[in-house]
Amino acid sequence: MNEAELQVLRSQIAAAYASRDFTNVRDRLVVAGTPRALDSEVIAQGVNAALQLRDLENAIAWLGELLARQPDNQKLRRALSMAHNNRGVARRAREEVEASRADYEMALIVWPQNTEALFNLSAFELEMHRVERARTHLAALITLLPQDSEARLLEVESRLAMGDEFARDQLIAMFSEGADAALTPLARCKAQVLADTAFDAGSLRAPMAAAPAERIRLATLLCENGRWRDARNVYADLAEDLKSGVHAPGLFALFGARLALPAVFGDRGEFEAADAAYLQGLAELEEELTDSVLGRCEAGLKQARWSDISAAHRIGNLRESQTRLGRLLTHAGEKLARGYVPATARPLPRRPRIGLVGQCFRDCAGGAYFGSWVRALAKAEFETHLFHIGSKHDALTDAFAADADFATRLDGPLDEMAVQIASHGFDLLIYPELGSDHLVQALATLRLAPRQACAWGVPVTSGLPHIDTYFSCQAMEPDDAASHYSERLVCLPHIGTRYRPPALPRRLSRGELGLPDGARLYFAPHMPTKLHIDGDAALAQIAARDPCARIVLFRPGQAGACTRVISRISRALELAGAEPRQLLFLPPGSRERYLQLAAACDVMMDCPHWSGGNSTLDCLLMNLPVVTIAGNTMRGRQSTGMLSLIGLDPDLVCDSGAKQLERVLEVAADRDLATRIRGDLAERVGFLMEGDPALRALQGAVRDLFDAPAPAS
Repeated sequence: MNEAELQVLRSQIAAAYASRDFTNVRDRLVVAGTPRALDSEVIAQGVNAALQLRDLENAIAWLGELLARQPDNQKLRRALSMAHNNRGVARRAREEVEASRADYEMALIVWPQNTEALFNLSAFELEMHRVERARTHLAALITLLPQDSEARLLEVESRLAMGDEFARDQLIAMFSEGADAALTPLARCKAQVLADTAFDAGSLRAPMAAAPAERIRLATLLCENGRWRDARNVYADLAEDLKSGVHAPGLFALFGARLALPAVFGDRGEFEAADAAYLQGLAELEEELTDSVLGRCEAGLKQARWSDISAAHRIGNLRESQTRLGRLLTHAGEKLARGYVPATARPLPRRPRIGLVGQCFRDCAGGAYFGSWVRALAKAEFETHLFHIGSKHDALTDAFAADADFATRLDGPLDEMAVQIASHGFDLLIYPELGSDHLVQALATLRLAPRQACAWGVPVTSGLPHIDTYFSCQAMEPDDAASHYSERLVCLPHIGTRYRPPALPRRLSRGELGLPDGARLYFAPHMPTKLHIDGDAALAQIAARDPCARIVLFRPGQAGACTRVISRISRALELAGAEPRQLLFLPPGSRERYLQLAAACDVMMDCPHWSGGNSTLDCLLMNLPVVTIAGNTMRGRQSTGMLSLIGLDPDLVCDSGAKQLERVLEVAADRDLATRIRGDLAERVGFLMEGDPALRALQGAVRDLFDAPAPAS
């Protein structure tokens, strides 16, 4: 562009800016494409126009150009920082999780004192359960805003997440000091939930003006605290406001209003009421979600992304209810997904193409189980592509990616993820861990490959019509296992994988761990969601029959959940004539500390209905006897399978709760018996880590899938 053309452009932009024709200003600058040749005044007009139009992409680009010319201009620096922060907020609303964090971080690089970015990044990291990172940013935020009530609330929330039992008292004190008056209505609701204080009206209605994403987070928090009825109210109000999906994410909110369940239960009556409400909600959705209703819904796969692992903690064979839910989600997903074209079978190439999709390819239980599948399939004749979903990733993610032929991290709108996965033309997609995450669940409602499979990361059938095969472990399945799955069941030998064991830590004394010497320690280390009411009586009988017993459990992270679980189990002890002081509720900690606690205890008491998986393996690695019940479903037989494989089922596997109680008391009291079992474990537990037979079987099972015709769509 020569000088004469530049002069014309300057005049045109100045005239458009003077008449507040911001679209014209922005568009002329975009077409020119040469901001470096333009005067700073013209670029500044473009910045202001872009900000008026909420065009943050161009505003950020042009602010960056101006700041490069004037690096000491603090006004420009603050403006660029705020633009990055605001784009992060917009990206977060669009579920571009990783991109939103990058914007918050860039906002702080440009201007470290940006309190809005510090708050948003702290809240983001806390939501992602990266508490230490959150607290680093919170420290800077509170230094800048020491009296800010919302910053203080977030700091207290981070302490609660770390198991700080005094943080709740501080939160309640905020109310007594009147600090809650400075909170937004939504933040005040959140504070009351975190403090587990009563509401004036007895139930909660989220502020109508709050953004849908914030109302959904509040409903999630309520479920985590056991307040599922209040959560359903929040979802129901949101669904009504968004006309049950006419505006997104109203359909998602409708699923929540009908199906939300508590993470923990206060008593058996609540458990039975929630179970009945869940089945009633399924029936209502089956009536409501007609083609005409879905036809009025705003398009987008995120509307059909419902998933709740609490539903898998219901008792018994869940095939029917899971299949009903799977049909509903698939019907909605297929109707609403943008750009979706169902995959069809194609002639198999010489090297069939496999995609592995999930959030579990990182340092977590799912990664320990299924990370080895990536290399096993890549070493066979399959072209293997790893898709890691979402923002939680670490060094193990990179290691698993290196084992694949190709690897991609996917973040952003679900429809774009689905189109990107489908574009690779996979012959088989495997979802190792369906049921624990909204994003992966929504993707699995679609036919993105002609063959699709899942595994036991959540050990219950997916119920999804487009999941054809379920990989499980033969040793962990009951005789009637096939009747528990809507998919075709394929059982692998051993524990189905090459498990990635942790580095074993130095053993600590009970005193170093804060545990009482001279007591018999019964370890019940399961997540609060797994501590089913049916196990309370056994824990109470242990305490009643063994005066030296101390039952070691982990404290739920949420105040409301903590109150419910501790009160419920304490009542069971009192009814049995035992002392609630015999319960030792410890704050959650690192895996290293978990292993050290396991080594210091006398016996692990497995819980009914959903036995230990990763938790059992860790205890066995520390040579701690695990006494379990052989359940009726795979999720209740994981410990049974492991102990059977190493020949310890006669000692440690029981066929009833009564026999489990007798055996756990015997193992804890009989030192000779416990020493013999610990010795057997030391000799044999390594066998559970020998995964070559399972991985060879996986390779063979996948070949068999390719030998058979692809299922009809």
